[in-house]
This record gives sequence, structure tokens and C-alpha cells, in this order.
Amino acid sequence: MIEAMLYSSACYSRGLLQYKIILNWRAVKNDWLYI
Repeated sequence: MIEAMLYSSACYSRGLLQYKIILNWRAVKNDWLYI
């Protein structure tokens, strides 16, 4: 049970990190478009 909770929280934090990176990349791409 505890292992499953740790695993799901690790997957969640990793997914959140990837989501932030994608958002940052899209923001940078938009900055390039509007220079």
C-alpha cells in the first residue's frame, strides 16, 4: 500500500515536471514567434 502511494506520487511529480517543461517550451516558442 505504501509502496503504491510512493510510486503514484513519484509518477505524479514527474508528470508535473514534464508538464511545466512543455509549458515553458511553448512560452519560449511563442516569444520567438512574436519577436
